Amino acid sequence: MNCTLTSIVTKTQPKSSADSAASSIAANNMSNNFTATMQAAKQRQAQLDAIKFPPASSPSTEMAAFWNAKAGSGRSILAYGRLAIPEKVLINFPNDMLTFDAADNVSDVKKTFVDRANVQWCNSAPGSLQYDEVNIRWPFNVKLSGDTEHGTVGCVYDTHVAMNGFPLKNLVSLADQSKKSPSPRQCNGQYMHFWLIVDISKVEARLGALPPALGGSARIKRQLDDDGEIKAPSKCAALVSTYGQKQIHTLQSKNGPKLNLSSVAMKLRIAKIEEGEEGEIQINFDEGEEVPAVASSTPIGTGLAKTVFQASLFMGIMKVSDQIAFKRMTTPYSMHNDSWALESEFRNIYRGKYFLDLFQRICQESGVDYSSDAYLAEEIVENNTPSTLSGVTAEQYVDEMYEPGSEDLETLQILWLMEPRRSTEITKYSGTMTQVDRNTLPYMTMAAFAHFTLHWTKGKMVFVDIQGSPTAQGQVLFDIMTHTRDGGSCPGDHGYTGLDEFIRNHKCNRICHGIGLEKLTVSKGKGRASTTEHSSSRTRSRSQKQASPEIDSDDD
Repeated sequence: MNCTLTSIVTKTQPKSSADSAASSIAANNMSNNFTATMQAAKQRQAQLDAIKFPPASSPSTEMAAFWNAKAGSGRSILAYGRLAIPEKVLINFPNDMLTFDAADNVSDVKKTFVDRANVQWCNSAPGSLQYDEVNIRWPFNVKLSGDTEHGTVGCVYDTHVAMNGFPLKNLVSLADQSKKSPSPRQCNGQYMHFWLIVDISKVEARLGALPPALGGSARIKRQLDDDGEIKAPSKCAALVSTYGQKQIHTLQSKNGPKLNLSSVAMKLRIAKIEEGEEGEIQINFDEGEEVPAVASSTPIGTGLAKTVFQASLFMGIMKVSDQIAFKRMTTPYSMHNDSWALESEFRNIYRGKYFLDLFQRICQESGVDYSSDAYLAEEIVENNTPSTLSGVTAEQYVDEMYEPGSEDLETLQILWLMEPRRSTEITKYSGTMTQVDRNTLPYMTMAAFAHFTLHWTKGKMVFVDIQGSPTAQGQVLFDIMTHTRDGGSCPGDHGYTGLDEFIRNHKCNRICHGIGLEKLTVSKGKGRASTTEHSSSRTRSRSQKQASPEIDSDDD
């Protein structure tokens, strides 16, 4: 390459030996720079490949140290996802593949693949596939072992690669699947092959006909939000894994997962809770107790109301290895307003747990739990400078803390609502002013739960905007809201308007009837709407010897 460049320069500038020498030096410099650039690019690519595809044959201690040194878990697994029905794949949907971090939830993998499949699904069926209509499985509808479906991607891989008799072709690349005896240990990386099994009966019940994507040809007449009750189970039951499990050494960091992003350190004061009647709580902050925390400097999620950061705590109130979601208001208005909003949500968590426990004892339904693993924390501000994550500037903090007359007002705080980081797969059971009319057990349970809270509080409160994420124990509910008579329980509380809207939209189901809840009606009186209901003796007999409350339209 040097000779070629030199000859070209010599032909264009043949007048002097000095010019020729200068041209030769320039050509050599260009060649050296190009070579250095190529070498640097190869080194960067090698580093990326080492992170994405760590050699599976390395000793476990070396691999653990290697992964621990990288961002996040430092371990990536390439997942293949294919939309299928129990006995075969759907040929109209190509094999999709994405790389996930070993610390990602399996439910996030399912959600991602379903979202991508829905881009093409709309060409053969109205609307979109719902998350609860799809199950993540190994090829040919084989269930994931144990509770790994609700665990992490890395846990699924480590569990199944250690199973005696498990088909290892599910854990190798597409190219290696053609080998006679494929081995994950010999692959350049880690892989998993999933089928996203569509529950045909659920889709058919929701749409009123079998869509062409699933082999049907009938015209779909039913409204997309009208879910008829499923009267027959699927003809193709899921296979159950029967492979034996040998000793397994799951590679984990001793210090918990690291943040993928640059981080910000802060000090917190965790609230102490005294529980009272019907889920009401007293909140106190211990002035002498400080808890250090580290949070990602960039949000992991931003909604209309709240912004979420990933964080870790470093004292005994939570394990260091837990991934914590730090929540603050997305658009800070004032420290007083924002603190009230987060504290209100925190109080609703305890109210929700109380009423859900009571509801479950009465109706004896299972499979649903309420998130009680939450903490409220006050940020400790030093030198009048809040953390950059709080959304409160130093100027705003000083202006609000030391405004005229502030010494006579309640002390302002910067609060954080902390909850375990959950799956991004979310099921919406109701909205703030709307309800979802689906006749499947989880939706009916949540509709009956909301009806029950209105009944038990004598028409003073109802839970709305109910949503949940899947776990091994069932759905965990979070970010719940309430409508109350005074309209001041939380942001989004619409007072009497919200209560009346729930009553108008609610349709009693067999669970409501089963625990003795009667149909709700709205009666006009005293210039505003009020609720009326007649409860049966069945509900009263299950209330632990307490008289079951009747709906009371007057304020106490």
